[in-house]
Amino acid sequence: MSNFGRNLGYVMHSLRLCIFPIASALVAVVVLLGVPQGHETLRAIAAFAPHGQDDANEISRVVSFFFGYAAWGLANWYAARLLLAQEAPKERRTREAGAAPTETQFIERWRVWFPRVFPLLAMGLIAFEMPDDSERLPIAQVVAFASTAIVALFIGVRRFLLRMRGQPTDRFGRLPAGDRRTLVVALVLSFVLLFSLTFANVAIARLLGAPALLFFALSSITLFGAIVLVYLPISFDWPQIVWLPVVLALAWAQEDWNHNHRLSDRAGFGVSDPAPEERRPPVGAQFDLWLANHLKPRATDPKDLVVKDEGANDPIFLVAAEGGASRSGWWVAHVLGTADYATHGEFSRRVFAVSGISGGSLGAATWVALLAHGRGAAASASVSAPTFPGADDCATLVTGHKDWPMPMQSECFIGRDVLSTTIGYMLFPDLFQRFMPFRNTSWDRSRGLEVAWQKDWHELFGDDTFEHPFMDLYPPVAALPASAAAPGTASSGVRFDIPLLLLNSTRAGLGRPVLQAPVTIATSEADDLFTNWPQARGLALAAVVHNSARFPIISPGGEIVRGDPYPPAQGSPNRRVWDSLVDGGYFENSGSFALLQMLKDIEAGYEARAKTGAGADAATDWAGIRDRIRVVFITNDVPNAKGEKENCVDLKTCDAFPIHQEELLTPPIGLYETRSSRADASMRALLDFLHQSRSDAFTLAMDGSQVILQQPSMNWYLTPKSRRVMWNSFSDSRTAAVAIATKAAAAASAANAKGQAKSNPGPARNTAYEQMCKLLHATPGTRTTDPLPPKDARKDWCDTLTLFQTATATR
Repeated sequence: MSNFGRNLGYVMHSLRLCIFPIASALVAVVVLLGVPQGHETLRAIAAFAPHGQDDANEISRVVSFFFGYAAWGLANWYAARLLLAQEAPKERRTREAGAAPTETQFIERWRVWFPRVFPLLAMGLIAFEMPDDSERLPIAQVVAFASTAIVALFIGVRRFLLRMRGQPTDRFGRLPAGDRRTLVVALVLSFVLLFSLTFANVAIARLLGAPALLFFALSSITLFGAIVLVYLPISFDWPQIVWLPVVLALAWAQEDWNHNHRLSDRAGFGVSDPAPEERRPPVGAQFDLWLANHLKPRATDPKDLVVKDEGANDPIFLVAAEGGASRSGWWVAHVLGTADYATHGEFSRRVFAVSGISGGSLGAATWVALLAHGRGAAASASVSAPTFPGADDCATLVTGHKDWPMPMQSECFIGRDVLSTTIGYMLFPDLFQRFMPFRNTSWDRSRGLEVAWQKDWHELFGDDTFEHPFMDLYPPVAALPASAAAPGTASSGVRFDIPLLLLNSTRAGLGRPVLQAPVTIATSEADDLFTNWPQARGLALAAVVHNSARFPIISPGGEIVRGDPYPPAQGSPNRRVWDSLVDGGYFENSGSFALLQMLKDIEAGYEARAKTGAGADAATDWAGIRDRIRVVFITNDVPNAKGEKENCVDLKTCDAFPIHQEELLTPPIGLYETRSSRADASMRALLDFLHQSRSDAFTLAMDGSQVILQQPSMNWYLTPKSRRVMWNSFSDSRTAAVAIATKAAAAASAANAKGQAKSNPGPARNTAYEQMCKLLHATPGTRTTDPLPPKDARKDWCDTLTLFQTATATR
């Protein structure tokens, strides 16, 4: 019984010693296997094929993954072995004095085998759970098990290979020379990677890939922590100092010495416009300008300057783009680009504003930026059908193919890996910054997204749209060519031939929504980031998009600090922080709230004109305009395994799922679901304001049998297969729509044959194809001067969806 107590005590002691390698193993297993975003990166490794790469760095990422995988296992073993083989001075003195009890056989075996077994178990678990998306032999899984076996073999025969003296059970009081050299080399390589990812993040991070970066970071942290924070103090008879980095990080953060995420330190923040008046027009004035110019003016005679209003009854589209990282960004850009491609550009001409949240903001900004530069061909006989582009195809965008269908161009941009660049900053320079008592803005991990977007856009399209200020997308009307404005219309406003971008963020401290828009919106329910304070109109487009997508811990909150020349804070002079910006989805995730505030402001303008007599028919005009407004909701929903949407149509009658472990889970689940419910409430409020029901709107959610099986994760990196199955949503859901309609018709026919009343099969499931066709039919036909006659245009538009070449989803 006494031996049992000694053995158990030693086991607990060894676990405390090996806290870094044990934590390293747990973190990797949980992140890569338990987190959908981490598992998505493993899919890319598992789906690798020697030929037909979808990414120029695919081979290097696979090689780096297995190299990092082996290095991670060896680091965990090596650190644990050194810590358990070390004999502290106090232990040595006790042993030399003959007062130390003889070690049990269990302790001797535990000290040898525990460092060997637990890293191999962690490696084996990842290898066992390695996904197999190749639809061939599970090559990645075989290689992972082979790598594990090689590491195990090295551990077993290393003493023979290196001609080491002594026995595995021997202990040492001083680190052997060979181990010192190994540790020096490992730490030097870690710092080389640290500074490489600081100065060439995009290139290095994408070359290695996110999972390899995780392995390298965990290996570096394990070796540094185990040797510097545990081994060295014990060798001097000091207690472990594992707590020291934590205390230092908290102390520096408390004094605000290491906070490098300040948005107010960015270039373009605090830059005032040269004109004393507000550069941005009120949204009501911009709406009037857009109404007068949103249709192409046409006159029967070149001398006739009277513009015939052919679109008096045309719909006015507003788009609410839901958040969800790259998944929603890709889907939003794809849906908008597809609608514009299928309608020969008619759809975008009738979109007044797009409100984006998180990844939806990226998709919306991508679409508007493509429109601003005239990229993306409309469907016609001379334009080839959209096909899923590969890496080689996308590489030619900058030298040509400006007339490629817009969905192909947005895939080339949003389909790129921006997770690796973010992880590269987060686990290396930004993590190092946490323990430094100074601020270095170049180590800010939020640069991982912004710099990648800027470089990718420039590389693909040859301009610096994402690097230039957001407001450069919307120059004053006077800066546009004269042909862009209709004769006799107002000239005050900003560019009106592209939709307005409303990119939403949230103040973390107050929980209030924050609007970023090229127009001013009068509302007391949200803050305007571009007003006189904060003066953020000069921020780059990439930074403005990121403000809408700052979802800690991956993307840090952007802090805004008051100071000269900004107005002082109210109250105590020590309170200088205005607030920190986080993901717009923290307030509501649909994008409907901003559209509602915008419409309320526009309506108030019409009402004011009616009261003052400036527009006698203003109230009637607004009622007619309101009836024309149609909302397009682009959601991030994915059908569940049964092929059904999980969202309930009427929340009042919805049943919630049971909450197990309610003592622990009820508070966080309640907070999260309240956020989701607020998004639904905002959508309802927007439709109520328009006197419409949900059936009057268009709801575009990704769909199809492939999406159901693949389930793309909400991630800043999507595998080529995930993007392919999303690309196939319209064709897959078209098949489902036809099957549902055929089944309903057969049931009705059978009922008629039996002389029974027609059965009511219930509302048909609104597939992505059905909703897109509904949207295309609502878009007015082309004008008489265009190639296609109005009568045939709508049918051709819907049939255009069938021209999309189905992407092979085997990889």
